[in-house]
Amino acid sequence: MTVPTVDGGASTNPTDAPEATQGEQPKEVTKVEDLPQWAQDEIRNLRSEAASYRTGNRELRDQLSKAKSPEDFEALVNDYTTKITGLELEIAKRDAAASAGLPPEFAARLKGNTPEELANDAKDFAAKLPKAPTPPASLPAQHPAGGKTPEVTKPLSPRDAAAAYRDRYKR
Repeated sequence: MTVPTVDGGASTNPTDAPEATQGEQPKEVTKVEDLPQWAQDEIRNLRSEAASYRTGNRELRDQLSKAKSPEDFEALVNDYTTKITGLELEIAKRDAAASAGLPPEFAARLKGNTPEELANDAKDFAAKLPKAPTPPASLPAQHPAGGKTPEVTKPLSPRDAAAAYRDRYKR
């Protein structure tokens, strides 16, 4: 278990945990509801996963106890072999899609029965997808006038500025 230390690091030694300040007692967690939300979600997911394993195990035991002949056992073995093969193919598709840079949603579209066939199909599929446009390395500098570039001249003296103003607004 990793425990935060006083200096901001982490330690695996629980005795390195920061101690409570004077007058405070560390809060003891006795219920799942007292844990942070992320921990409650993780526990809920793990419990659900464990329940599905228990259910599957119980179903398999029931089916094996009902099997009386070698043919029944052979049928069960074939059924579970087919399920395992399907799951292995699904995992291989997800791995091939990930290695080709495809989103997981595209894994089901891949064709093939071996990891090599799936990898080749994923590469072909990724090559056919449009590429995202790449932004230019750097944008050209823009004048702060917002695209209306004023004439660049050297600053005028007050006398010259007054003369330019009179010339510009003569009636």
